[in-house]
Amino acid sequence: MVFIFTFILLLCSLLDIQQRIVSNKLSFLLVLNSISMVVQNKGLIVGSEWSFWSLVFVIILTLPGFIFGVFGGADVKILLSVAIISPLALMLNILLVSFGCFALYWLLFIRDRQQHGPFIPCLLVGVGLSVWLY
Repeated sequence: MVFIFTFILLLCSLLDIQQRIVSNKLSFLLVLNSISMVVQNKGLIVGSEWSFWSLVFVIILTLPGFIFGVFGGADVKILLSVAIISPLALMLNILLVSFGCFALYWLLFIRDRQQHGPFIPCLLVGVGLSVWLY
């Protein structure tokens, strides 16, 4: 299940880079995969379980960003699907690495433009590094 989750997240990040739009079907598949991992008592790391506080933290963080146009809809849905299967400490690491990666990308490539950069590839980097280092 973790491999399926990673593969769908990779597809979403490729679509975000190329088209700047992630389909709702892929986001929905990612959420369904996360829920099935919770039902099977599996998470991103061995021995982790569903964390309510991780989900609450991500909702509090992303809902104002979505309302004010900082986050896109796919960004919020994919962050929520990652939060479903991550304990709070791992989710904090994922967010720290993801936002750091996005800030570096923004400084190097899109600083002078008015457009937003793709966040989902940075989230993929954050998930990969955080799970590897956890």
